[in-house]
Amino acid sequence: MKEKKEVEVQEKDNREGSELTRRQLLKMVAVGGAATTVGVSGCLEREEVMQPCPYCDQEFETETALRDHIETEHAGEISEYKKAKGYLVVDDEKCTECCSCMLACSLVHEGKSSLSNSRIQVLEDPFEGFPEDVTFGFCHQCDDPVCADSCPEEAIIVDEDHMNVRRVDQEKCTGCGICLEECYYKPENMVWNEEKQVAMKCDLCKNTPYWEHDKKEFACVEACPVNAIKFVEEPPSPSGPAGYYVNLRGEGWGELDLPTD
Repeated sequence: MKEKKEVEVQEKDNREGSELTRRQLLKMVAVGGAATTVGVSGCLEREEVMQPCPYCDQEFETETALRDHIETEHAGEISEYKKAKGYLVVDDEKCTECCSCMLACSLVHEGKSSLSNSRIQVLEDPFEGFPEDVTFGFCHQCDDPVCADSCPEEAIIVDEDHMNVRRVDQEKCTGCGICLEECYYKPENMVWNEEKQVAMKCDLCKNTPYWEHDKKEFACVEACPVNAIKFVEEPPSPSGPAGYYVNLRGEGWGELDLPTD
């Protein structure tokens, strides 16, 4: 019995070791090694927390369960908003954790590269195995944006001039932080700007004073060295958080002896 247990432990160690090696391989092969990556300390760690429903006292273990609950039990309480005409989707198995998307996002919006002031967040959990070790925090352009419903200043608006993106009007924002508390995605897809004392979120590069670009060019998409982020016009399917994680690996990925499925 003892020998069997030791074999099981060894097999588990081998699996975990191969997963870590796979993520390291992505870093080295896909973007040219350590010179183009940011280590663990460069990205933010995520915390495992229960997902509270903003409409009642129930809590859920996953975002998908929370979303299903809201759409089933609270459909009549959700405000009517024009559907967004643009979304970001990501491939967490392709991501190398270099955080280039975060640095580019903060640069075009704030004029300097700052991981904390990026509207897209790369979240790493060193205790998880590949590919669950990496998740993304970015606005999902919800059909029913509870952040907008909860804002007492009506500072979160639907911008009809820019794909109906849900964005923060920082001139109206008083920094109360209610939108961050009410966002039912954890970690929140809202971001707090410590310097300006206002809330921020992905605006699909509507207000980028430090970058002149076409309407449908996006800093994070342009900056990602492995094309792990993509802009799409159709709502992600299936609905809920899972729909925003897609397979963006093509034939070129296979030529690097990396999995494409």
